Amino acid sequence: MTLRVVTWNMNHRVKLKKCAWNFLRYEVAPDIALVQEAHPPDDLGEGERFVYPEIEEIRGKIGASGIWSRALPIHRIGITTALPDALVAATFTLPKSETRFHVISMYGTFDETSHVTPNLHRMISDLHPVFTSRASRERIILGGDWNIDPKYNENYPSSAPLHRIVLERLEDPFYGLQKCNKESLRTINHGSKFSYQDDYIYVSKWLIRRLISCDVVKVNFPPFFGQKSGARKVHRSRSLSGLC
Repeated sequence: MTLRVVTWNMNHRVKLKKCAWNFLRYEVAPDIALVQEAHPPDDLGEGERFVYPEIEEIRGKIGASGIWSRALPIHRIGITTALPDALVAATFTLPKSETRFHVISMYGTFDETSHVTPNLHRMISDLHPVFTSRASRERIILGGDWNIDPKYNENYPSSAPLHRIVLERLEDPFYGLQKCNKESLRTINHGSKFSYQDDYIYVSKWLIRRLISCDVVKVNFPPFFGQKSGARKVHRSRSLSGLC
């Protein structure tokens, strides 16, 4: 069975929610979608599931992280965290198999000092029980818009290598997660002269050996995400296929 997973920051625009969800469901058409800054779809089709924080956990109007499934039954698992609207985890089991996966959608929110890395480290610590559990550590899919790229430190040498340290922590043998794309991919366009990747999919070693590809989804994004609408031009969808 081939499994296709994407991560996408949906950019929290309530008025465009229906268009965004239709675009994700029917044009990108993944099996599992890890979304950030998302508002839940108004309805779910037959077989669809959506894991999302409780309303009281969501701060402000920018939405929250969530996990959408086309047909696989997914079940939210509890994570003790101070950032429940940024971090959501769930499990699913492949049909005709006892292979159980843990999927996590994580958004890099900025703290009161406009830094993102402290919150990312907090959430990684919150995920420690999942990363180290014998029941889950071999089949983990972690993705999201983390608002970091080690290239930032290369382009601005005076800055501390804080972004790189976050990724190195995930890749440390203690957790053993691996980035699905070996070469850097441009996943966002802010008009910068530099090419940045701030969306990631990391998986455990058992899964990386079964990976077919990991690329930016090459589709024409709807005009409502273009700069004419006042929104940032989006190049954020990531595609990961062939995990098992």
